[in-house]
Amino acid sequence: MKFKRLLIPSLLALCLFCLTSCDIEGFIKDNTSLGDIDPNDIIDNIVNGDPDYVPVDIDETNLDYGYLDLQRYETKKEQLTGLYTEIDNILADFMTNGQTLSPTTITGMSDTYYIIKDRVSYSYYGLSYQEAASVYKCVLLDNPEYYFVSNTLVNGNIGSVYFLTLICDPDYADGTVRTTYNNMITAYDAQVKTELEGLTNPLQKVKAIHDYITSHAQYAFKADGVTPDDSTFAHNLLGIIKNQKGVCESYAELFHYLLKNNGVESIIVTGDAWTDLPRTGSGESHAWNYVKFNYEVSGETISRWYGFDVTWDDPVPDTPSLKTTYFGYYYFNHNLYTFLDSHVPDANGDLSKGINYLYALPTLETADLLS
Repeated sequence: MKFKRLLIPSLLALCLFCLTSCDIEGFIKDNTSLGDIDPNDIIDNIVNGDPDYVPVDIDETNLDYGYLDLQRYETKKEQLTGLYTEIDNILADFMTNGQTLSPTTITGMSDTYYIIKDRVSYSYYGLSYQEAASVYKCVLLDNPEYYFVSNTLVNGNIGSVYFLTLICDPDYADGTVRTTYNNMITAYDAQVKTELEGLTNPLQKVKAIHDYITSHAQYAFKADGVTPDDSTFAHNLLGIIKNQKGVCESYAELFHYLLKNNGVESIIVTGDAWTDLPRTGSGESHAWNYVKFNYEVSGETISRWYGFDVTWDDPVPDTPSLKTTYFGYYYFNHNLYTFLDSHVPDANGDLSKGINYLYALPTLETADLLS
């Protein structure tokens, strides 16, 4: 990914902190230039028409947030969640099957693609391209462990059959490479689990994960120390796990993954953020998290959502002495009023937005977080 804007730092707290924003370009780059090209001319292993195409059954055990949100659309929830499940199953299998992909050259174009699945038919489900792209983005937001997925989404058709082609980033096309990275992710999570031993309070668990990331990561810049890194690794959870460096996506995705793997519900939020307040002009594209806390009060379970921005809580410059003695909590468990002063989510809940779709977000709590 390329950044539209350079990093513009704002200094707070005796210059110990630099609030960093990054342009994530919606996580996915839409490539609709292939929409009118018959894939029989460009991808050898697609069978024209394929009347036996059968989508997978809906997986009702899936509890991820985007999957659940798609069920709000009563008139087509089975179609939406069915496509979600099909994409999810394909990517889950590819993550661990060790398959090595070869590049496919598209006739008349200079680019090559590493194809995970040549066709996932969304017209079979009776969905539009915009709806299918929205579902696709839901899967990736729910599952940052699918680090290998390219930020290019290819849309094609065979006559009246329209489909998405799932693409692997070239850095992860080798099956042995993915196995190595998968093991890194597992080992990182195992180390975090040791930090959580004995913790039962949900806020304590979230704080421990927050602190582990900020003490083992730094914001990723290019060699000039100013321009955000635009490498593939810097934009997924492997950036911090493998290189101890990443931009906002890496922080938000890793935070979400670790929370999910340790029994805390969270979601990744994309939108605009402002380092200088009050807000003026357009903000910088950014990624952060909402985290859900459940409490038992008078025999009833109360759920509350709060905003977290681990990127902005990480000390900059990355001084080791600061890392071991101090953590920033400027954007830790903020309520609605204090968090939305600086963070404005993308428009959400509208499937017609396609790859700009962000699932309907919960409302942040207005009260202080219970201890």
